[in-house]
Amino acid sequence: MLLQEVLSFAFRNNKPKVALSYLKKALEIEVYKVEDWTSTASTHLNICAIYSYLKKHQESADHAELALNLLQKVDVKNLKESQIEGEKSYYNIKMLTHYNFAIEL
Repeated sequence: MLLQEVLSFAFRNNKPKVALSYLKKALEIEVYKVEDWTSTASTHLNICAIYSYLKKHQESADHAELALNLLQKVDVKNLKESQIEGEKSYYNIKMLTHYNFAIEL
């Protein structure tokens, strides 16, 4: 939640590079949470959006592709009862990632 607030603040104040630096730090932390592919993919998707905003389309496409690769590791059929919201999140992130990857090409 705190990360989302920092990102929102950075965008409202037209500081995408600040948001990008925080996302990269978050990504370093998430690398250790190998079970949560959806969350890490979401971070790559946010990085993708910022690079697109900065008109760095190749970097943006690279992060969209990384997110798609991570999402392929998610076993949606075997999500636990407590992860049903995660399933909705998974499909939302997957759809947005495909969309962003396509527009960056």
